[in-house]
Amino acid sequence: MGSNGRARWRCTATTRANATSTALADSIETPSLFGARTLLIVRGAEGLDERGQERLTAALERQAPQVTLAVVARNADMRRRFFARCRELATRVPVDHPAHGEMRGFADAFARERGRELARGGA
Repeated sequence: MGSNGRARWRCTATTRANATSTALADSIETPSLFGARTLLIVRGAEGLDERGQERLTAALERQAPQVTLAVVARNADMRRRFFARCRELATRVPVDHPAHGEMRGFADAFARERGRELARGGA
């Protein structure tokens, strides 16, 4: 816990271009030494080769309880073991692109919550 009583989080985002499946699997299996929860965001997961998928599937079985894994893929082929195992273990959250005109309202509200104002044409 942080000094304010809230859980501390460490967030790591990765793509297959900047991390090996072995390094990613190690991150899934290893809890933080400082007690913080870890959020791993894996983008481009559809590009993992078979060997990488096998390594990550095995890591899911030994996932540290402090680690939360977010897998982002354009097309998650559920015939592949990694995606099938993710489906069994996790909650799937489909994400759509914002509808036309939605972002301005979101950005304005986000700025207002932080005591800021967006310049006209800024979002």
